[in-house]
Amino acid sequence: MKPVDAFVPVREIGRGAHGVVHLARDSRTGAFAALKVCPRPDGGDPDALAAWERERRGTALYAALPPHPGLVRILAFDEAADGRSFRVAMELADAENGPSLNAPAPPSFSLSRAEFRIASYRPKTLASVLQAEIVLSLPDCLSLGLRLAGALEFLQSRHLAHRDVKPSNVLYVGGRPVLADVGLVADLRDAKSLVGTPGYEPPEHHGTPQGDVYSLGRTLARASLGREPEEGGFVPCPEADSDAPGFWRWMQILARACALAPERRYRSAKALRKALAALALRVRLRTRVWPVLRLALLAAALVALGFLLARAFAPAPASAPGELLLPGEGSPFEQPVYRVVGENGDFTFVPAYTQENIEETQRAAERALRDISEKLESSLEGIRSDLEEARAAAQSDAETAALDPFPDASDGDGAFPAPSDERLPPFSTGSQD
Repeated sequence: MKPVDAFVPVREIGRGAHGVVHLARDSRTGAFAALKVCPRPDGGDPDALAAWERERRGTALYAALPPHPGLVRILAFDEAADGRSFRVAMELADAENGPSLNAPAPPSFSLSRAEFRIASYRPKTLASVLQAEIVLSLPDCLSLGLRLAGALEFLQSRHLAHRDVKPSNVLYVGGRPVLADVGLVADLRDAKSLVGTPGYEPPEHHGTPQGDVYSLGRTLARASLGREPEEGGFVPCPEADSDAPGFWRWMQILARACALAPERRYRSAKALRKALAALALRVRLRTRVWPVLRLALLAAALVALGFLLARAFAPAPASAPGELLLPGEGSPFEQPVYRVVGENGDFTFVPAYTQENIEETQRAAERALRDISEKLESSLEGIRSDLEEARAAAQSDAETAALDPFPDASDGDGAFPAPSDERLPPFSTGSQD
């Protein structure tokens, strides 16, 4: 881990209850980072001192962890020798309205351009994304939920709770969401306190796996349904992706994660991740299988069409009085065949088909069938890949079950299955799956 002194503050980009966040730059590499400086509060307010100490202890616990793709990465951490402050450098979030400051500079990069970007930088968070887009699609919500549930599972496997999961604490780094603001991280064995953010904190004392499950469920509900927690209920807004396959099952998962009683929620982030992974697999298979069926139907339709065209263009002997087939002039590949129709000496010559037209039709049908065959093979390969991924995940879960500090029920859905007569919150739109 680098020394904190290597990061030089450039400008202030945020201020919290316990410190100031600066946009900083690594003096050795030039890379940007976020530098948080937290001085010990002056005065004798015991609550303020306890909150600062909780922030210091949580940051120190988090800084000692190995990196995880779903958690913001700590670059440096230190405490003053007199114990009156601590500093932490973290990877920088993407810019809210543009690429990351650490993205490769274009050929026209100039100092004035860099200064402009630094001056206008604001971190991209899930809260800012939802402010602009209102909701995320169901596939994006599933991807977000799997990533954040995996991050919480990582913390819980080390007996830690995050205790402040909410949209503004989900940063985008390199285009991917990560959990940040780790000041409330605490050991599950002694973390029982009323902390968090109203609307996203559980109703009980926070500091349990079920507490983080509740906060994540509320965060995912905000991303999917487009409504703030204080609005109440689980009714999707008009912009919600409620027609997507699997949305009804998604609503059931949210309702279970956000149950007011802790014993009715998923027991751990791992149980929630399993439920999300099962739904994501179903959605992927459904979106892959339906195109395969459509392609198969299209192939059958083309074969039938080719059969009908062959029957329509096939030369036939005269079968009725006054109807003859006569060869035309020209090369064999351009030779038209005329259908002679008429009675009582009044004849009309009508072009029926050409050999060139028949061959071009055959070639077009062959190309279409070849393209369909390739697409079918690609789709089937994707289905095989998804099934293999599910098999590997199941095998991995079985191998690590003995090491799991929060073992789940054998159905992979948590240790406290909901009663069969449990009713979901109101739901007015969308299709059931």
